[in-house]
Amino acid sequence: MLLSQCYAAEIPNPDISRKEGIVRFDSIKALISTERACVWTLGGLLDEGQFERLLQAAEESLQPFVNANGSVKFEMPALVISAGKA
Repeated sequence: MLLSQCYAAEIPNPDISRKEGIVRFDSIKALISTERACVWTLGGLLDEGQFERLLQAAEESLQPFVNANGSVKFEMPALVISAGKA
């Protein structure tokens, strides 16, 4: 799917690789605050009430990733698109 979108966007010689990574935040609230700050993601879509509900849901669903000190850590792979000259 992503590769076909690369071709549709006329990206020359696209190559997609998966990179494994670890995401770390000081807290779940810090994670949600990061989303709020990003206008091109949720920050541009959700209002204050929706962010409060998101925080409440995240506090519940992300508990398996919360460490004893309240920090959050989980694996999050990324897809990286590389392109060559046409």
